Amino acid sequence: MNFDNPQYFFQAMFNFYCLQKEFGEAPAFMNFREIKTTKNRD
Repeated sequence: MNFDNPQYFFQAMFNFYCLQKEFGEAPAFMNFREIKTTKNRD
């Protein structure tokens, strides 16, 4: 688990509990996709 960025931890906990409540079982793993939101300054 990457603790360098605490946002991943909180997002994972939120997703974990939502999925567990919705489907009745805990997810085995989670993937995070980072998207660049700033424009290039070329």
